[in-house]
Amino acid sequence: MGIDSGADSASPILALPAADDTGVLIWPAMLPVDDRALIASHLARVPATDRQMLLDEMAAGHRRQPVQLPVAYIAGLVRRYIGGEFLPTRAHIERAARKAGDRGGGHERWVSASR
Repeated sequence: MGIDSGADSASPILALPAADDTGVLIWPAMLPVDDRALIASHLARVPATDRQMLLDEMAAGHRRQPVQLPVAYIAGLVRRYIGGEFLPTRAHIERAARKAGDRGGGHERWVSASR
């Protein structure tokens, strides 16, 4: 996994992210950079097409109540997903805000090596 160096805050790519591109993860700004590798290892257990949905669910949840332990939060979402118990309730809100260009929460775009 590496960072897309072309996606800075002034990049038009960031305003219109390719959320359907399974090789790209759009990371919520609330995630510490140091946690991203661990979170990515949890997300690797989920089909690439659904990884962004889990990140979006966490980001939207964070807007309601701050996520104190993001790695544990994602691990729980992944566990529920794998167990067939995950039902996204807010991911669609985060994705719609991103598509509308709302950067209130901020996001960073990372390219996954495991397309």
